[in-house]
Amino acid sequence: MNKIIIILLFNLLLYNLTIAQNNKQLDSLSLKLKTISNDTNKVNILNQISDILSDSKPDEAIKYAQKANLLSNNLNFKKGIAKSLSIKGRIFQIKGDYNKSILFFEQALKINIEINNKQEISETEKYIGIIYEKQRKYDKALTYYLKSLKNKQEINDRKGIASGYNNIATIYLYQLNFDIAKEYYFKALKIVEELNFKIGIATILSNIATIYFQQDSIQKAIKYNLKSLKVRKEIGNNYGIAQSLNNIGNCYSNKKIKMYDSALYYYKQSLVIKEEIGDKNGIASTYISIGGGLFKQEKKYSDGINYLKKGLEISKETGDIDLSKNAYDNLSEIYSMINDYENAYKSHVEYSKYNDSILNKENSRAVSELQEQYNAKEREQEILVKNNEIQKNELKIKQQKTFQSGLIIGILLLLALAIVILNGYRQKKKANILLASQNEEILQQKSVIEEKNRDIMASITYAKRIQDAILPPDKHVKQILDNYFILFKPKDIVSGDFYWIHKNEDKTLFSVVDCTGHGVPGAFMSIVGYNGLNQAVAELGFATPGKLLDKLNEIVELTLHQSGKYDVKDGMDLALCSFDKKTGELEYAGANNPLYLVRATNNNLIINNIKIEPSLVLNETYLYEIKADKQPIGAYSERQNFTNHKILLEKGDSVYVFSDGFADQFGGPENKKFKYKPFKQQLLTMEKCSLDEQKIKLNKTIEDWKGLNEQVDDICVIGVKY
Repeated sequence: MNKIIIILLFNLLLYNLTIAQNNKQLDSLSLKLKTISNDTNKVNILNQISDILSDSKPDEAIKYAQKANLLSNNLNFKKGIAKSLSIKGRIFQIKGDYNKSILFFEQALKINIEINNKQEISETEKYIGIIYEKQRKYDKALTYYLKSLKNKQEINDRKGIASGYNNIATIYLYQLNFDIAKEYYFKALKIVEELNFKIGIATILSNIATIYFQQDSIQKAIKYNLKSLKVRKEIGNNYGIAQSLNNIGNCYSNKKIKMYDSALYYYKQSLVIKEEIGDKNGIASTYISIGGGLFKQEKKYSDGINYLKKGLEISKETGDIDLSKNAYDNLSEIYSMINDYENAYKSHVEYSKYNDSILNKENSRAVSELQEQYNAKEREQEILVKNNEIQKNELKIKQQKTFQSGLIIGILLLLALAIVILNGYRQKKKANILLASQNEEILQQKSVIEEKNRDIMASITYAKRIQDAILPPDKHVKQILDNYFILFKPKDIVSGDFYWIHKNEDKTLFSVVDCTGHGVPGAFMSIVGYNGLNQAVAELGFATPGKLLDKLNEIVELTLHQSGKYDVKDGMDLALCSFDKKTGELEYAGANNPLYLVRATNNNLIINNIKIEPSLVLNETYLYEIKADKQPIGAYSERQNFTNHKILLEKGDSVYVFSDGFADQFGGPENKKFKYKPFKQQLLTMEKCSLDEQKIKLNKTIEDWKGLNEQVDDICVIGVKY
């Protein structure tokens, strides 16, 4: 007796440690649940919590499963829906409500088949088999067990295979075919011990104990039940703990042992746990065990009848035929012992009905047929494997013959190839003599071409020096515009873009000019444009930018003879500004190229008595676009006088004129043009930077954007701050 108490205290300690671990896991999951959004992760956490609580707090577990089911339906998360339904099925199985349990499992199975989740299909089939087993519908139980086992074998789920062996063994246990049952149980035990799958170990140990109990090997039954109990307490499996305690109580109440106090102690411990978790079938089983033990061994007939009737009532409610049969068997015996023959007879009649329904020949035949079908399929599989091996061997022999034939053909081909190579060598020798002569001629031509290229490059380099000479140097520009930057990036050695600056006592003229083309053709046009601007100022003085552009257009058309049949259609786009630093007055006219004005205040911009709306706003900084006339300098069929725009600048205003090279550069992750909107955004983000910093940032932006791409056009940008 002392040994039993020590074992119980040790197991109780393990059980408490496991409960603490489960509580820690629950606390962690509950904390995550408060912070996570309503997505599939939340569904999985709700299902995990429900699964952990299913053994110890089934009513609370149901609530979490219901929440998981509701959220899964809202998200159309079918895997989550199936899992929550399956957990509900297990909870109602534990509670002994088999009708609800099987309903939920069948719904879960349907969804798992729909999404082809083989792991969950096999698990659900297993649980449906368990329900039918509890209801003693062995043919249906075995059908689902075999389906589950087949799926487990297909996905190589070793735990699942062990579970399948265990469940099939249980059917044979109920059929009193102990040898086959034991064979399946020990096959399952070997797998779960290799995997250290503790809940599986505990279950199979308990089932082996049941076989020994049925065979009246009570000491072995106690030994295996105690092993199972220890493992179940290690993992905190309340349902299993109660089952093991009840089984040990049965062993001690056996007529060979007759330790009735110990039996009653284990029964009552089992009953406490079963009532806590709401295990109706378990409660009924313990009531029947206590009732039988009390009246048989201690002759407390009245108490025995009360316990048996309680157990009978619950077993009928849950539909557990085996429990009802046991209750009637014990009632029949106790009524006989107290000479109540009428009730003894009635109880025996009911016992016989249940016993016949459990062990009828039809049921046994169905089980045998199902097993034979399974065995036949396994034999078919073995035959299929052997046939495959034969086919592989035949194929191997065929491949060897093919290889030999191929080898002979290969040798013949090699001989033919050797003859062809020898003939080819002779021809090649002749060709090499001719090729040497041709190479000498090519080298002479290459030398001539290289010399011409050097001359051309020298001419282009000299042209660059001329172009650089006409561009105003930084020292000269700084004397004219104190707060400015010029970003000038030619595509080739010489450029079709250029900048131009001219000053008198009061005003400064500055412009960015984009000539048609780039490289040498663009450079020639830039000379025409540069001289044209100087000539226009020489003739008109510091007139308005609009009038200067009209004059420049006349000069270019005259220079390029753009009036007859063989007109040159080239020209230029530009933005021309006249700036008075004393008054802050800026005048602008544009041929296709606009002007951007960046202002850090929301003061209205009025140009020619017209209010201009911002083109882009960023962080309370405003960019205004003053649009150019849609006509170039050069030949144009619908020529009109250029529009002159007068702007009164405020302190801190920045003005930008530019060619189209910056916006048209290809690059970025999708290798597209930079475009004007990002260019505007870049200017707005740099508003608080100095103009020197702005030049550096603009250059870095376009270089990063270009990456490994070639520059597609000349780039020129001028920025001036008032």
